[in-house]
Amino acid sequence: MEPGMGIREEHKRDFPEVTEPTVFSSSNTQQEEHLRALRSHRRRTARPRRRKSGLALGVLFVTILIAAVLFTILVMRLREEKAARQRAEEALKTISEIEAARGAGTGNAQTQAYTQVELDMLVAEAKEDAAAETERALREDLKERLEGQGLTSAIRSFYPEYMFYQIPGGYRFTLIDENRPKNGITKESLQREEHGWLQFVTGEEVKSAPMVDVSQFQGEIDWQAVAEAGVKHAMLRVGYRGYGSGKLLVDECFAQNIQGAAENGVAVGVYFFTQAISVEEAHEEAALVIEQLAPYEVQLPVAIDVERITNDTARADALDKATRTGIVHAFLEDIREAGYTPMIYGGVYSFFEMLEMSEIQQYETWYAYYDDELYYPYEIRAWQYTEKATVPGISGKVDMNLLIP
Repeated sequence: MEPGMGIREEHKRDFPEVTEPTVFSSSNTQQEEHLRALRSHRRRTARPRRRKSGLALGVLFVTILIAAVLFTILVMRLREEKAARQRAEEALKTISEIEAARGAGTGNAQTQAYTQVELDMLVAEAKEDAAAETERALREDLKERLEGQGLTSAIRSFYPEYMFYQIPGGYRFTLIDENRPKNGITKESLQREEHGWLQFVTGEEVKSAPMVDVSQFQGEIDWQAVAEAGVKHAMLRVGYRGYGSGKLLVDECFAQNIQGAAENGVAVGVYFFTQAISVEEAHEEAALVIEQLAPYEVQLPVAIDVERITNDTARADALDKATRTGIVHAFLEDIREAGYTPMIYGGVYSFFEMLEMSEIQQYETWYAYYDDELYYPYEIRAWQYTEKATVPGISGKVDMNLLIP
């Protein structure tokens, strides 16, 4: 049924069609009664038209009245907000004047005329007005941020002194250490170059280079095409420990990747995915890496990959922070002693929940966070900002990093 059809059907039932009277052969009284009934029906059928016209005028009047009321309310709210802002500004000014008068022991005539009790009352009232205005502004700001950014980003913007992130069963605020060196990478300092890859720029100087990281999952790579596209740095997976079996394994494509990269002028580093559960196993993992690197030249760091297995159980799940940190430290010290630059790979959860980074902050860091804006305050050597980059010479999507040489 179309809108309004039900109303029109009811009107038909209320006002049936009436024809002109016929001539009756009955008495005059019957004819008069019929004529009176006809006139009465015509009067009844004429009234709805007048009521309908009156109803339309009534609806129009009510609409105008509602609009006027809403407009009045809006004007009053705007005046109230303006008055609140003025009160807050005056309150802050009053507080400053009062505090200055208290400190100096002098002031203008109006200030000197106040008793101590009056001064305290004025300060309290001024602070209350200012707090109310601040709260209103914060609530409005939070609303706008939630609508535009989402919950996590909005909360992060309100707590810049903390790292805010999700943990199993809830969220965590971790205070940022102001004494640790910062990376200086801001949203304004990030730009897209011709391929759409991010780069870190200060002034007119580009302070970063594009870097891919690959493993056997990328299959055979055309390293000449990669180099010609402008990617001259790569991190190669050298091996891993099975998170279920605990076996040490070499990446199936490591040898061909490091040879292909070297032949085309691509500087390489390597990473190893750890699942060591003891310092002894950490030494085993480092020994495998060092053995595999022996025939080759490595220009970039050697990283230990510390990640949480999210879709399955893993042999290292039960490690506490201190134990895992000791394992990572043992691996990286072996790498350093072998003549390579040690580095830690991980994300927000790895660096703040799985490791005591303050104990191993002397090592370079490779940070994973997929976004157009870096959410990490401390110094980094590389930032893995997407897993969906397109690079000539590599089939499918690939991890892309911003490397700071």
